[in-house]
Amino acid sequence: MCHTLYLLLCYSLLSLLLAQLLTSHTIYLHISVLCYSVIFQAQEPYSLLQVLRRHGERVRVVAVCRKTGRIVTGSDDKTAIVWDKKQGEDDYQLLQVLHGHRHLVSALAVCPKTGHIITGFGKKDIGDSACMVWKEEEGTNRYHLLQELKGHTDSVIGIAVCATTGKIVTASWDNKAMIWKQ
Repeated sequence: MCHTLYLLLCYSLLSLLLAQLLTSHTIYLHISVLCYSVIFQAQEPYSLLQVLRRHGERVRVVAVCRKTGRIVTGSDDKTAIVWDKKQGEDDYQLLQVLHGHRHLVSALAVCPKTGHIITGFGKKDIGDSACMVWKEEEGTNRYHLLQELKGHTDSVIGIAVCATTGKIVTASWDNKAMIWKQ
């Protein structure tokens, strides 16, 4: 509501003083100051809620699970971390560290249909690239490796999952995109 009043006030002053704009430099200055205060007094739509710290090296990728609200982060430390909220709390806490990546985690996604986490990694000079599909064990809040998807010959740089079919699409520096079905 405050923003609307400021904008209306600014508009009204502009329209009233527009005729005098050519003859008075003072009026122009007042209009500029008023518009400046309108722009910079507006509230920011987002504010920092929490910083997630646990990785040993740079965090490269992040995804949010539509199904559970969990956050997954992937890092140069060759791990992905699953973050979850305790019931009734706002802060995210570490749920599980996903180990087994042979190189930095360079891509990840979460399947909106199944809740599976898909992480990607790779290294060109040795041709070791893959995506790992992680499945939550029912009733345990723990993930285990379901399958390793092999086929790329360079780092996996993107992963997308179809919300309706669950098909996984991976992209790599090897100039290929691959589609995987369950």
